Amino acid sequence: MNKYSFLLCSITIWIVFLLFIFNKIYTYHENYSSHIIFVNQNEAYNTITKNKYIDSFNKIDMKVRNCKNIEDCKEKYKNNIILFTEEEKRKLSILTNKANQELKLFQNLYNLPWKFSRVTNKIDNGLPHTHGDTIFLSDKFFDNDNINILIHEKIHVYQKKYPKKTNKLYKLYNYEKLNKITNGKRRANPDLNDFDYKHNGKIIYSEYTDEASSLSDIKLVNSNRDSHQNEHPDEYFAYFITDKILNKNFNEEDNEIINYITY
Repeated sequence: MNKYSFLLCSITIWIVFLLFIFNKIYTYHENYSSHIIFVNQNEAYNTITKNKYIDSFNKIDMKVRNCKNIEDCKEKYKNNIILFTEEEKRKLSILTNKANQELKLFQNLYNLPWKFSRVTNKIDNGLPHTHGDTIFLSDKFFDNDNINILIHEKIHVYQKKYPKKTNKLYKLYNYEKLNKITNGKRRANPDLNDFDYKHNGKIIYSEYTDEASSLSDIKLVNSNRDSHQNEHPDEYFAYFITDKILNKNFNEEDNEIINYITY
């Protein structure tokens, strides 16, 4: 082999090597950034106000959110939607990639894009929640981030995207949809739909406790179970399905759940 042939061969090998490395880097980047949308502040606020969420607040809703009236609440929400830092975006990219590894068998849920908005702890006591197709995260999430929360909230987005399919699932589990009972003690919860449900002959829903000072101060009506998990089928199934996915404990009785998030 003459020196020119050797040089050409070396250059070819080097180019192939560079292409291989570039592909690895590109694939790595794609895996960590695909299906993620970071929502700007105006779009996030419009998503909140679109369904009249703030307009639905009762006096206790306003009290636990530390605002004087509906207009004051709107200003507080508008002023406390912020931008993600680059480090937070990096963390979310890694976490959503890990979550996607758990969701990849359930294609319909997996294919739903991750859409995020960043808020301060002044919004809904810093609790993670959803409006429409967007997951809202605060400082509290980044202090204790995990894929459990992300999958739980993505299921809430899924419930909203497919209401007919979701209602069909609830019927299979003996939940009967009813018009919502309204009174001054009901907590506004953006993760839930606008209906109450009867289950096993009882209409179960949550109310604020008498001395409520935060969104977590609630109790269940017609049930002694944990109020956070059982106040509504949207909440119950978000917990139930997340647990099934992460613990990989689906069984033959869960075929309807599997079909619900897969097809």
